[in-house]
Amino acid sequence: MNYFRKNDIARAILQTLQHAHGYAVPEPSLRPQVNGLIRPPADDAEWTAATDMLAARESIVAIPAEIDPDLKQWAITERGRVLLATL
Repeated sequence: MNYFRKNDIARAILQTLQHAHGYAVPEPSLRPQVNGLIRPPADDAEWTAATDMLAARESIVAIPAEIDPDLKQWAITERGRVLLATL
């Protein structure tokens, strides 16, 4: 994936999570919001690469859902806020 494209997707993910004010955002809600910020929308491979990269950098964290253990939710971390300021 193109470096600039990966950064655009990562920035959009971080921006969207920052607007959640610390709350976890379910991936089925997060992805359409992110795709509304970027063009063309992220495909599955781009989405996975961006979330994996952000999680590996500890910029986002997966939060387990109490009701549905299969539901993936994401929240921004302090490192993610710092990274967003530098992107």
